[in-house]
Amino acid sequence: MSLTGWKVLVPKPPEQAIAMADHLTSLGATPVVSTPLRTVLPTNRTERDSLERAVREIARGVYSWVVVTSANTVRSLVEVGLTPTAAQATTWACVGSATASALTRELGVAAAITPPANNRGAQGLVEMFPRYLATTHRNRRVLFPHSDLSNEVIPTGLTDLGWEVTTAVAYHTVPAPVDQEILKAITTGEIGALLVTSGSGIRSLLDQAGSIPPSTVIACIGTRSAAECEKLGLRVDCVAPVSNGIVLIDTLADFIQQTET
Repeated sequence: MSLTGWKVLVPKPPEQAIAMADHLTSLGATPVVSTPLRTVLPTNRTERDSLERAVREIARGVYSWVVVTSANTVRSLVEVGLTPTAAQATTWACVGSATASALTRELGVAAAITPPANNRGAQGLVEMFPRYLATTHRNRRVLFPHSDLSNEVIPTGLTDLGWEVTTAVAYHTVPAPVDQEILKAITTGEIGALLVTSGSGIRSLLDQAGSIPPSTVIACIGTRSAAECEKLGLRVDCVAPVSNGIVLIDTLADFIQQTET
């Protein structure tokens, strides 16, 4: 498996792109790291109050579990006052290893549930989550702090398992300017492959670039991002079977190897 000679866009902030960039480099590719999105804390007073109240409730041990699906969520909780000591008052579940690493790094706690690499994502987490049992759990309350773009997979799945789920918007995802030289490299085809990790990210990137050449290989991390690409009129070349950045890169490499032979 090789990506020698390819320039590949990694649409992540530099601190979140290290593992993916290193993996691309190990396969011979040149990673180009630039995010078309940034996150901001809620500015709506109702949302902000709900998030701050949720943090206070974590510290008081109100929740049996807190479920987090991104490093951005962890950082938002810290920004509104969650401390390592307070984080010890509940049990944590993470959607994947990157989120679990952020939880340990920022708050010094380990996730009790993290889906395996072959089943990461919201559905994988729901499948691993325990059913509520009054004899086992102190209460049935679960906190799910999330992005403003989050779907209902986790709240619905956990409710079906008998839990009472409280949701709180932890951050909003908004467009961020991409460097003009990178945009030029995309539109000219110098960057030959794009990794698509979210629908909002590819929308922002296309808005700024204006167009993406037909020769560009587009690899999506899941069916939701693939569907968004297709809505935007983009051809999707391959879709990773699980929500994992390393698997996405391997999927891209497999596709390119097949097309080049």
